[in-house]
Amino acid sequence: MSSVGENIKLTRRSFLKMAALSSLATPLLARSETLREASADELKEAYEGSKKVKTVCTACSVGCGIIAEVQNGV
Repeated sequence: MSSVGENIKLTRRSFLKMAALSSLATPLLARSETLREASADELKEAYEGSKKVKTVCTACSVGCGIIAEVQNGV
């Protein structure tokens, strides 16, 4: 009984071909979901009594500016 993986020979050339193909395909697949502008209804306050606060994201060392929506201090 032979396994599927036994018949595949991975050479340096075939590895580089597959790496190039995947690096070219990645941006095309990433564009499948396009960005759009927010509508006027989406720009309004999502929750009654909330306020928008400018702050900095601390997930990494870049410190991107974000606008957070805060309600009752949370």
